[in-house]
Amino acid sequence: MPSGHADPIATITTDDVLTESQGFMLGRREEAQRILSRELKAGLSLREALTKARRPIRAGQLAQIKHRAELPYLAA
Repeated sequence: MPSGHADPIATITTDDVLTESQGFMLGRREEAQRILSRELKAGLSLREALTKARRPIRAGQLAQIKHRAELPYLAA
């Protein structure tokens, strides 16, 4: 039986996974900071500005959890 069908489509390295999850986490943090700064400059209260930046803040937190959860598996 030929083994040509078993060739991997792409090889994912540890560095690729770490870079992807860390990049997503940092991107969301930067987006949240931009929204927060823009809304504070517009004169909103801190509570209102945080409410507007809630979605990217939450996405950044979830990406951070994912990134931390990947570390032990990638180190093994």
